[in-house]
Amino acid sequence: MAEAPAASPSARPEARPPAEDPFDTLLSGHLEAAERHFKAFAFVECAHMAGKAMTLLEALPPNNQSAEQELAVRLLKARADIALEHYDAVIADLQVDRPALKGSFEARRLLSQALRLGQQSQQAASLIPDLFELAKGSPAQRAEAHLEVGQVHFACDNYEAATQELSKAEALFDALEDTRGLAQVYKSQGRIYRIMGQSEQAITLTRKALAQFEALADKVEISNACYNLSIDFLLDGTEALAYAQRALDIDKSLGVEGRIASSLSQLGTIKQVHGDLEAANAYYEEAEDILARIQDWGTRAEIMQSRVLILQGQEEYAAALELNQAVLNYYEENDQQRSVVVSLVIASQLWQAQDNSQQAFQILWRALALTRKLGNPSNECWILTELMDLCLHTGDLAQAEAYLRKGEPLLAAFDEAITRANFLRSAGHVRWAKGQYQRALPYYEQCLGFYEENGYTYEADEVRERIAEVRGEAGMRAGSHQPPPGGHPPVG
Repeated sequence: MAEAPAASPSARPEARPPAEDPFDTLLSGHLEAAERHFKAFAFVECAHMAGKAMTLLEALPPNNQSAEQELAVRLLKARADIALEHYDAVIADLQVDRPALKGSFEARRLLSQALRLGQQSQQAASLIPDLFELAKGSPAQRAEAHLEVGQVHFACDNYEAATQELSKAEALFDALEDTRGLAQVYKSQGRIYRIMGQSEQAITLTRKALAQFEALADKVEISNACYNLSIDFLLDGTEALAYAQRALDIDKSLGVEGRIASSLSQLGTIKQVHGDLEAANAYYEEAEDILARIQDWGTRAEIMQSRVLILQGQEEYAAALELNQAVLNYYEENDQQRSVVVSLVIASQLWQAQDNSQQAFQILWRALALTRKLGNPSNECWILTELMDLCLHTGDLAQAEAYLRKGEPLLAAFDEAITRANFLRSAGHVRWAKGQYQRALPYYEQCLGFYEENGYTYEADEVRERIAEVRGEAGMRAGSHQPPPGGHPPVG
């Protein structure tokens, strides 16, 4: 073998690439692993690796820290934590005063999302000006801003503003040909129609969103859409169970325990609505075990409240009151005032079922004062409906009419169709009980359509019967002052 030629004294050594920085190699490895896990819907592993990357970055001296790297790590961890429903972790990571977060639209959007989903809607609303300011230069970010702001308005019960923002987002996403963005808009629009009692529109939009998410193979959003459709089909047990079971199967594949518990709870609700209380309790207990393990006491309280309603249906009022009191204590201790109102109304119904109207009135008056303090016209109208019904039960028709008069001006202030329909039905009953059959008619006519369209068979039959009696017989009875069959004699 020939020897290699000797190097010339004047020859320069061959250039070598600079040695890799072990820190950069480790950081890049953590970040790449986190991204791989996120794309594979392995959110626990993603959050873990992103957390390790963040720890590395925070250990560096400030002058050696890369704002770009830190932002990428924080955003990825936030997305994984949101998927895991770890909203407090996102808020803690994104509310810190870090140079990397300043001026980042995506950081602000994710913070808003975490606040909104973590039941801190007013704090999320305070970020709206920031979102629009940071999104000025980018049509894509403007679309995302309108979408997030629409969802914030929805969480704050401002459905008109939510609808306007979502329409703006839809137009921008459409112009950008952004399939995912449009699917998110359809999902959010479906939620608004759902709360307004327009089930057909809600189903159409949610199915449209589901088709888009299936094309994108987005397991999380497919599960969300199936869960929402199980709500839309609640009165159709077969459809509802199929969608809820599909959501549960996906959630189990994702391994997110909070999501699994939510789907189990929804299956329990479907079984409860269709009278299979044993199966409902089994689903609820399985969900409660998971929630206790992950210490999600808020969602557990919601499931306990569902079990209260089962006990109520079984006429086990003492046990229902005891369990409801535990739920009420949790909500009061955690300052969840809107949930306190719901627990108080349930307690009043349980006392009324035991013929203790005085206690029921006391609790409803407390609930009414609290909901007025919160400025929630929908809940106020709901409680006034309960008070009207209780007055009808005790025969105090003058006070029932007083509650009717207080509730009527509130109807223009909210969109929840079921609350509106139930108020109108009870208002019709008040007029009916006072012998004012013609005055009862418009109340019944206004609520009948909702009951018919949404499968409330008992309520629709009752209202339809009253309408027929008023139209056919009220005029004939006007001279005799005799109530139609089943009515109360007129007072005064």
